[in-house]
Amino acid sequence: MKGFSLYTVLCLATAATSVVAQPPPPTSPQPTPQTPALMATPSPATMPAPKKLVPTLDRESSALVALDESVARLRTLLNADDIEAREAVNGLQQVSAALLVEQQQQVSRGVDFFASRYVDSLRSLTQLLTEASAPPFDAPRAIAALRDVKEDLNSKIQHLRRDPPVEEAGMAACNRGPCPQPIYTVAGAITVMVRTKRGNTQVGGWEVWYVQRGWANSQTKWRRFDSISDVQTPARQVITPGNYLMWTKQGERSGTRLLVPIGGGGRSEQTLDLLIP
Repeated sequence: MKGFSLYTVLCLATAATSVVAQPPPPTSPQPTPQTPALMATPSPATMPAPKKLVPTLDRESSALVALDESVARLRTLLNADDIEAREAVNGLQQVSAALLVEQQQQVSRGVDFFASRYVDSLRSLTQLLTEASAPPFDAPRAIAALRDVKEDLNSKIQHLRRDPPVEEAGMAACNRGPCPQPIYTVAGAITVMVRTKRGNTQVGGWEVWYVQRGWANSQTKWRRFDSISDVQTPARQVITPGNYLMWTKQGERSGTRLLVPIGGGGRSEQTLDLLIP
């Protein structure tokens, strides 16, 4: 080390140590040569399409569009000079348009929209009109179906216009800007409670059945409440607003069918009495 100062030696030792401590730089793996065909860029047509998120409103609007198409088919089959037929068609088309507007207003008010049973109800009404247009065509049957559907949609409209009231504070917040979350979550669903009675006395052990009025004669459309009534607790079922026939049943015994409009006042619950035979 002759000829080098101590400072120089220390500097050389430190540098040597630093060089030894540094790991060799990583080497990137060399890509395997590929033929031009394998390295071709996929065309947009072969790329998977992104999943479309369909707003809930699309289901309700689409259901009403399908219903309107069924009405249009019936219009072509009915006698244009028949006043009853013309009024039935025009009346239903007007109510359907009003319901579509009401649905859109519900969304703007913060509804986290309609339960699936609401859409099922609209589709069931469309099916009723479709079957009424099937051959052999029966004009009186078709007119009756048009009227039944109109009254059902009217019940839905009257209920949605008051379903449910928005708190003033919540509405004020929405008026100042977008609502951070829905003020209420489900429109068009009502918990129906039925007390089964003999005279003025509540009696238990009876089933409650219901069906949309237009499907009164189609047994496959009849539905039974999930619960059976007892002496103190009514039978309960969540139902979409509309016009229904309801009756009691126990074994082979059935009560008289009663026409019951469900909804119309924006209530989340509705209680009624049915007599047993």
